[in-house]
Amino acid sequence: MLYATDGRTICNAIIMARNIRNTGTPTSIPIVTLVSNAIPSDVVQHLRDAGIVAVEVNPWRQTNVKDSEWIEFLMKLRIFEERGYDKVIYLDSDAWVHRNLDHLFHLGDAVLWAPHAYYLTDRFWFGSTLLVFSPSNALFSQTEKAMANPRMPNYYDMDVINDLWNLDCGYLPNHYVVLSYTLNADTKWSFASKAERIAKTYVTHFSPGIGLGKLWNNARNIFATRHGDEPLLKSLYESYWAAEDQLCSWLH
Repeated sequence: MLYATDGRTICNAIIMARNIRNTGTPTSIPIVTLVSNAIPSDVVQHLRDAGIVAVEVNPWRQTNVKDSEWIEFLMKLRIFEERGYDKVIYLDSDAWVHRNLDHLFHLGDAVLWAPHAYYLTDRFWFGSTLLVFSPSNALFSQTEKAMANPRMPNYYDMDVINDLWNLDCGYLPNHYVVLSYTLNADTKWSFASKAERIAKTYVTHFSPGIGLGKLWNNARNIFATRHGDEPLLKSLYESYWAAEDQLCSWLH
């Protein structure tokens, strides 16, 4: 399951869905995208044309955040609502899937499963870029109640679900979701080498850092003046841009 709040995130969902299928996920497993009903119907149609199940939902906006990019992030929490699916694998769409994730459907009982947020050194939390769970209106109601009285102004999806469930969830290893800037790090975790860690990564999330912003905010020649990057970092950005040109020509 994915979600989209505008044309850019619809494009990301189309690219993600293509990559998921390329890893071998069969068409018998639907790829569902929750879309804001504020998006024009002709833009939503691009999802359906790509074989994606588009489910329109009401936007859910956070009113007391400073960064406009995060105003509609709460819509992501609607993934917990019941829609007739026994189990859901949720992914942020601004990421690149390298390996098949279907085995996650067979994880045991837990309120949810998610990868350890290794990039937070001051707390033991899980990341919200990949979530595995059984949808439940009761779970969604818990997020609604928590968001009715947020404990701080900039209170995001990762904050609320960790406050609710970080002691009850099942943790996946770090290499299930690796932030893009970690590609340049020599981190091995439990692997024999950095190369093995990279080879075992399931998902790379395009995250701001090391002088790079979100994919769509970078000039496409940005790597011409950068030296010493892990080759895969440049390759992933270029793969995304090529996919955007191929699958989202309507965006420009």
